[in-house]
Amino acid sequence: MPIPSEILFINKEYLTKYTQLNEAVDTNLIRPAIYLAQDKYIQLWLGTDLMNKIKSDIQNNTLAGNYATLLNNYIVKPTAWWTMVELYPSLVYKLDNGNVVSRQSEDTTPVTKGELDSLVDKARDNATFYTQRLVDYLCDNNSLFPEYTSNTFTFFPHFRSLFQENYHHAMQLHGKKTHSLKAAAASGMLFIDSLWIWHNPQKALERTDFQDWSPVDQAVQEGKGLVMLTPKPVS
Repeated sequence: MPIPSEILFINKEYLTKYTQLNEAVDTNLIRPAIYLAQDKYIQLWLGTDLMNKIKSDIQNNTLAGNYATLLNNYIVKPTAWWTMVELYPSLVYKLDNGNVVSRQSEDTTPVTKGELDSLVDKARDNATFYTQRLVDYLCDNNSLFPEYTSNTFTFFPHFRSLFQENYHHAMQLHGKKTHSLKAAAASGMLFIDSLWIWHNPQKALERTDFQDWSPVDQAVQEGKGLVMLTPKPVS
């Protein structure tokens, strides 16, 4: 069965120009990482409708105006760094006869797992920074992109109605002005952060500052549940 072609927002040349990736890396390792970056992260922020619109314009060679600005100035950079998040482990490990082994040559020394994790964390920090720029631009200029406000929530189709209902109720209750797009974007950033925290609890603790932990210990000892509301730092 033929494999359908995939529209990619970036290529190897872009990665080697704007990240630490060098020309020696096999394109066959890079392409799957770009696929993952677009599907796992970029589509989450663009939504299915806007994602498909941009892909269609690229495929038909009709990308122009506001959509070209969106892609070239705000989408390609987070795509590059989310690609690096997915790509780094593949640069260190490979499948060989059904086993996972380290990549190494005579004139190189493989990095340790700790060093690899550090590289992935730095790439994730960069990806998060550029993703926030993308989200801010879309929220501030949503009238330019009707597909953004009509977006389909591919992964959580029921989430949109529940979120909007609860958010508007909370804002009305406290007499606050609603900013639905920015609130939805912020909840998405929280979702991404939560995934990282679940998989890296020790690193999350190392990055966390807190004062007077005794109420938490007391609640745990008493078997009580905890709801923690913490500010998101701006890097």
